[in-house]
Amino acid sequence: MKKFHGHDHGLKLTTTEESGEKTCSVCELEISGAAAFSCTKRDCDFILHQSCSEIPKKLKHKSDPNHSFSLLSEPPEYSLYYSCDACGDLIRAFGFQCDECDHRMHVKCALLPESVECKAHKHALDLYYTTTKPNVDGCTFFYCDACDEAVTEGYWTYYCKECNFVTDLVCAFSAEAVKEKEEDKAEEEEDEEELPVELQLAKARIDMEQQRVRLEFQMQMARQNAQFMNSIANSWRSAF
Repeated sequence: MKKFHGHDHGLKLTTTEESGEKTCSVCELEISGAAAFSCTKRDCDFILHQSCSEIPKKLKHKSDPNHSFSLLSEPPEYSLYYSCDACGDLIRAFGFQCDECDHRMHVKCALLPESVECKAHKHALDLYYTTTKPNVDGCTFFYCDACDEAVTEGYWTYYCKECNFVTDLVCAFSAEAVKEKEEDKAEEEEDEEELPVELQLAKARIDMEQQRVRLEFQMQMARQNAQFMNSIANSWRSAF
């Protein structure tokens, strides 16, 4: 019988065939084709990868090398919006919280490899714990070279310094989709080269205007989100 810190019941080794399609209660990733530990108590659906069962209570991480992190089984009670500093998504299960500051991250983000081989790019991509690309006109975000979606400044990225190629954390592991996107883009560029110069200039102006509108929309959404979070915080303070 195995025990895991943060869970009160005993665990037994099982297989994905026995447990069906499940999501790890610790790292929140799918359990597929691997051994896992599941809770022995009836009606308790706690399950985790065999590898996740070895995760320590304390962790040292390069993203904050001067501090240590503690493993929490759930967000603190006082937290209103408990998001991961690596990817920006909410932490809904286990997470690592810095013992001295407000730095926190998903277990799955804490375990990200420092380098990945990505079929979408000819070089390996290295994990960076801060923004790697310059912002446009002082905006607080930039665009992923893989999906063209906005990435907020400060979140972790995978980056090729030699080529100035950057992806968000999700796209770094979805190489096939990115590869197809780059092939489609290359075909579009070839078609554009066949257009008259006047049409190429007109298309460039349209693309710039669309980018400007997209940037303004992202900034507006960021302001609205900040106002919303401030209103929640004020309501929380007034309640006490």
